[in-house]
Amino acid sequence: MNKHSKHLSIYSISIGLSFFLFVIVAFFIHFTFQADDYRFLAFSTSQEGLPLNIFGSYWARVPIWCIFTWLLFFRPAFTQTWISMFFVLLVHISCFVLLCKYLVQKTQTEIKHKKNKKLTFLCVFILFIFTFYPNYYEILYWHTCFAYILGLFFLVLGLYTRKKVVAVLALTLSFLSSEMFIVPSICILLFPKVLTWTPFSFKRSVKDVLKSLYPSWIFAAFFTIIIRLGLSLLFSPYAYGTSFRFKKVFHQIIQALLYLFTMNFYKTYWAASIVFIIALISLFAFLYKKKILNFTQIILTVFLLIFSTATFWIVRYSAVRALYGAGLFFNAFLVVFLFRAIKEGRWLKPITVLSLVIGLVFLTHTAIIFLTKNHNFYVLKELEKDLIFQMEKCPEPCCIKLHNFNEKIKRDWVLPEPSYWIYYATWIKNREFKKKNITFQAFSQSTK
Repeated sequence: MNKHSKHLSIYSISIGLSFFLFVIVAFFIHFTFQADDYRFLAFSTSQEGLPLNIFGSYWARVPIWCIFTWLLFFRPAFTQTWISMFFVLLVHISCFVLLCKYLVQKTQTEIKHKKNKKLTFLCVFILFIFTFYPNYYEILYWHTCFAYILGLFFLVLGLYTRKKVVAVLALTLSFLSSEMFIVPSICILLFPKVLTWTPFSFKRSVKDVLKSLYPSWIFAAFFTIIIRLGLSLLFSPYAYGTSFRFKKVFHQIIQALLYLFTMNFYKTYWAASIVFIIALISLFAFLYKKKILNFTQIILTVFLLIFSTATFWIVRYSAVRALYGAGLFFNAFLVVFLFRAIKEGRWLKPITVLSLVIGLVFLTHTAIIFLTKNHNFYVLKELEKDLIFQMEKCPEPCCIKLHNFNEKIKRDWVLPEPSYWIYYATWIKNREFKKKNITFQAFSQSTK
């Protein structure tokens, strides 16, 4: 068995095991639709169906997201089966593992595991835990955000293809899925150079950087701008909510770092976060002490990590989905560093302990997310039963008042605002009483 087949076995086992375990766990968990999902479901179950113009100016910003999201919600019967979530999970798992493999090969960090079963198991475990980084929760469990996974798919395709034309096309499609992939893709391309960079060859390093970005990234970025400008002429231009004020930019940088280094689910869980941060500090200290990484490499890696969040700095919102690309880069280079520490079969015990600690943090936080979603599912079931009862008794034409729908829902972005309550109720009405003349009014606690 040659070297590449050994690597394939490690990565393929990780993909298969990760997906299999998720399917087993998901069998016992009930997930819920969230916020914007109900808007699309309300339209798709109406007599008119889901119109393409529902996305408005988003066509000029993220056309790939618009196409995939329309296809996803166009047939509500399929959407409600949740098969699409498992497809998205499989794409995420496969592409993240392939991204790690790409960086491992580019940084010459191939694992010489031979017949060492402990080393093989540790490699698979490391890939598994970083695949399920808990802060991906908006991308992986929210239908409206599923389409962003295509950005990762096209990014990985662009990295692996040997044809420059295909690489440019794939990266362009990635950037048109979301701008969150533009800067992280730079960091992924430059990361292998970080591990070979020396301050005594600055001119050579600059040439290597330009060579890494040309022609694929540079042409993809150019075509993305041209296509967006062209779509802005066909549709209304997307009005970016941006701010370049120092105070706002600094706040966004802090938010981005909190996303990367803490465990959150619409709030920060500090106990788990502190354990994770200590584990990361211990890992970098260990890598430095054992001369696996030097100080310059650590500083440049941290710089790339912060830089990977750059598009987030100037936007006026703090949605964690906008940092999915940066999160992928963060977890991928952590996998590379852990692999570098054990590539010769040495230091297995300390790396195993650190991996177990990080894995425990990730898995317990994922459990919190799943249990929250499971609780909210049963809350929504009760709301649905009550709504159906009211609709049955309601003489036409009638108006049903919705009061504090999110009162019993645990922290999650399910029905955060009254407008979403109306979309939710409309979706139920379209499913159960499509021809009945019923309207809705929503009242929060402050408007009762």
